[in-house]
Amino acid sequence: MLFFMFSFFILCGYSVCALVSKNLFLSPHKPGGSICFKRFARVGTLLSLLPLVCVLTLVSCGPETILLRPSLDTPYQHVDNGYKLMAYGKTDAAVREFKRSIELDAEYAPAYVGLGIVYGIKGDLAQGRALMEKAKVLAKSDEQKKEVEMGFERLDFIESDKL
Repeated sequence: MLFFMFSFFILCGYSVCALVSKNLFLSPHKPGGSICFKRFARVGTLLSLLPLVCVLTLVSCGPETILLRPSLDTPYQHVDNGYKLMAYGKTDAAVREFKRSIELDAEYAPAYVGLGIVYGIKGDLAQGRALMEKAKVLAKSDEQKKEVEMGFERLDFIESDKL
């Protein structure tokens, strides 16, 4: 495809140069010389714009490229994003990330821990504790169990800070 486009540009450029160069030698003093020159000059100008129009048409008609990154749509990634957003104080966006993690894997305990912490930060400690309890039940590994314990500690800190 690229070869044909390149060949087309060369051909158009050569045609324009040939038309214009042949008519440059027409004298305006000869009968019909200036009219012929003007006509070919207009055609040459239009032909010189043709490659640009062709390229723009080919580029604009192609399908929009969508890069799928399945590695970014994992429960772990959404929990990680949720914690980063929470650190910046964007609690609503963090809630969306933790909920997306739960949508992808309803038994992923760290998502419930993060969501519980966010609800605690927002002032809904009862909902936060309920989510922590659910995370405690779902925690499978020792690492997840430690994360749940740390989540309970963080909720306790938030509660003592609010008093």
